Amino acid sequence: MSTSPISTGADYSEGERGRAAHQIATLLAQESPLHPNPTYLKPSPLHTMTPHHRERVVKYINELAEDFGLLVQTGGLACNYFDRYIATLLRKGPVSKSMMQMVASTCLLLAAKFFDRKLPPLSELETVHSGSVAAQQFADLEADILATINWQLHVPMPHAFVQPLRALLPDAPCHSVIDDRIQFFIDLSAYGYELLKYSPAEISAGALLAAWTFSDEAEAVQHYIAALAWGCCSKEKRLSDCANALIKYYQVCFPDAAKSHKQNNLFMPIPDKAQEEPRDGAASPDSITDALAMPDGPC
Repeated sequence: MSTSPISTGADYSEGERGRAAHQIATLLAQESPLHPNPTYLKPSPLHTMTPHHRERVVKYINELAEDFGLLVQTGGLACNYFDRYIATLLRKGPVSKSMMQMVASTCLLLAAKFFDRKLPPLSELETVHSGSVAAQQFADLEADILATINWQLHVPMPHAFVQPLRALLPDAPCHSVIDDRIQFFIDLSAYGYELLKYSPAEISAGALLAAWTFSDEAEAVQHYIAALAWGCCSKEKRLSDCANALIKYYQVCFPDAAKSHKQNNLFMPIPDKAQEEPRDGAASPDSITDALAMPDGPC
């Protein structure tokens, strides 16, 4: 990997940053073949499922996980299984609402078995489905999902990238409020179909940038975005776009909370140099954070 754009501090060796970058690269290599197809809901004559329908499914999964006392990450993992499996069904034709709910419940059951310390009782899942689905049907569907996703259940999710990204930026702003906001934006990302185009490392880095934006740490956004892009093997504009998408999605989902925030502008500030008129006929940025795009990093 190329040299890091982060200056080496006296108390933090380049070797430690290198190990963090290697950990991120390893996690990305594990996740890449298991990442849902980010275009699986494109319009098709075979089905009518839309991103809004998926959003409702994700909400159902997370609410069910909360009702059963499962970890938030368990719900996120279940969403990954759902996206991967339902994409194969949609290639064959439409999927009924009842079938979609059954798949969502079974994916949560699988995720709990693999990741969590608790397990939703099948009797309670039957109750959730008003007795329309028997325990054996859950078992049969579970076997089909496992076969379809090739028993590949270990998927590094965005939460797994927070610590190594932190290790890349030992001097960056870090306190409990920022950490809570990072977790919030990561959890929120599961709902947005348009966010599937970003890797989990990019989601984690975008959540960090968004958290800094909401924590009056605009200088940190500008100072560390190059290092984050290098660590994620991404581009600064992609991270900027990702953070921008997370904040826009937050504003759509929580308009009252967004309006009540003390900042009039919740998007990342434009550096002075980015306010110049476009040269050579270049188009203006599509969003405020597009202006943060810097020269490509070593990745």
